[in-house]
Amino acid sequence: MWTRSLETLTRLAEQPRIDDRGALAAVLTDLCRASGERLTGAEAAMAFEILHLLIDRIETKLRQRIARILAARDDVPRSLIQFLANDEISVAYPVLVHSSVLQDEDLIAVIVGRSEDHHLAIAIRPGLSEVVSDQLIRTQDAETVSTLLCNETARIFPGSLAALAEQSAAIEGYREPLVRRRDLPDALAHRMHAWVGEALRAYIVENFNVDPGAVEGAMATALSEIEEIGEAAETGDHTPINPPCGHGLVEQLRSGNVSGFEARFAELLDLPLKAAASILYDGRPEALAIACKAGGFDRSVLKDILLSLSGRTPDKTHSPMQIVKRAISYFDRLAFASASAMLESWRRSPEGICHG
Repeated sequence: MWTRSLETLTRLAEQPRIDDRGALAAVLTDLCRASGERLTGAEAAMAFEILHLLIDRIETKLRQRIARILAARDDVPRSLIQFLANDEISVAYPVLVHSSVLQDEDLIAVIVGRSEDHHLAIAIRPGLSEVVSDQLIRTQDAETVSTLLCNETARIFPGSLAALAEQSAAIEGYREPLVRRRDLPDALAHRMHAWVGEALRAYIVENFNVDPGAVEGAMATALSEIEEIGEAAETGDHTPINPPCGHGLVEQLRSGNVSGFEARFAELLDLPLKAAASILYDGRPEALAIACKAGGFDRSVLKDILLSLSGRTPDKTHSPMQIVKRAISYFDRLAFASASAMLESWRRSPEGICHG
């Protein structure tokens, strides 16, 4: 069977155009029938090599069929699976969700370079590692992050989980999938009790090791804090914390006094130096945007700090201006109350800033 199939593939590969789609479909049917058995090393290598040569000349429907067949196999060349994973989503979907050939670096490349539909497919993939989950979280797309949180087999860094729990105060879609995760620590469930609905509050009390009296007290405190923020906004009393110091920070940095800048940044935000350094250098501009918003610095300070620190952070995938644009966009959407709540959580648990 495979001798005839390989001969057909070879003939098709030699043609400038693939007009005999029926012959190709027959070969794919043979491959599908063989999916429960292993080809010999030579057969597999030759078949997949020829398929790779043909793939960009095959119409979408046939590529979809190839992707469905190959997604279930673990003996496919990685380069062919990488090609299919980066195809349009109707082709890439089964490969992104099911193929065991894809490695973490392949998935991260797709997240960086492809569409939100590709991100959603990866988010439901079983057994995601912490690094892939974190790259999905970095997209800042609420639907992608919610889908990831619903994937109970996906591993997530404790620090990222803590950040998402704090963001759930403003993003309702994160709340239920977070609360229903088995890896959500009791302390985060206790914290979230202050802003989730009645049904999730009852679920937290029933399924986490929390004291119902304590969580009610925490909720009252949180509500009081929100009321104080609202009153301050109504009276116009929302003056940033010493705003000129934000610009002074940038001057320190530009003059080369990096250690002085770091110490002053930590002091103004009332954070340990190590926690402040994590905000500045861990490669997540959203963390710096949160700190600047809560600290009362304006968007120009955020931009100047990011540009001055370009080259010092681990993100080499995006240009400095792309990072600045992303951070400012997040800064502009971020509510002061949400940023303040996040900063306060970092003060209580500085390790929450870090990634595990």
